[in-house]
Amino acid sequence: MVAHDGNGNKIQKRFNNEHITNMAYFTDLEFSWGKRKIENTLALKATGMYIYPEFIGLVYKIGFWF
Repeated sequence: MVAHDGNGNKIQKRFNNEHITNMAYFTDLEFSWGKRKIENTLALKATGMYIYPEFIGLVYKIGFWF
């Protein structure tokens, strides 16, 4: 990967993609509720390789039945 600084000179930069190729586990825990044609979902998402997750997210989704 080559980049240029503010003066137009080439800077050699390397991209280390070693952390991208690691395998990980994805876990979703979802709770859904709704009335008639609208459904709400609250989800807890976790991603990680070892015992403790590296990333934790809380997601709210709304859906419509047709």
